[in-house]
Amino acid sequence: MLQLNSFINQSLFKAKIYGKVRIAMILSVAEKEINELMPCGYHGHYKVLFIKDKILTLACLDLNVGQEIKDREKDIVKAVNNKFGQEVLEFVSIVPKFS
Repeated sequence: MLQLNSFINQSLFKAKIYGKVRIAMILSVAEKEINELMPCGYHGHYKVLFIKDKILTLACLDLNVGQEIKDREKDIVKAVNNKFGQEVLEFVSIVPKFS
């Protein structure tokens, strides 16, 4: 199985989509960690949008939910970084969601 995993990683790197696949994995893990750290009533009130320069951007319209996310920002960043074994996130940014 290790050889197959290594082959897949090499193929992705050669196809130059490894960075995009890695970002998708980070976004997926970040969303899962946020869902675990946030109270149940807040699920669905925010959306993970993108990551750029180690800054995770979320959309959120409710100010209370946004404040709760900012209060837990260090826990979110730490949990995601621990999953990857290196620093993949530094901050969480929140933008207003209009749709």
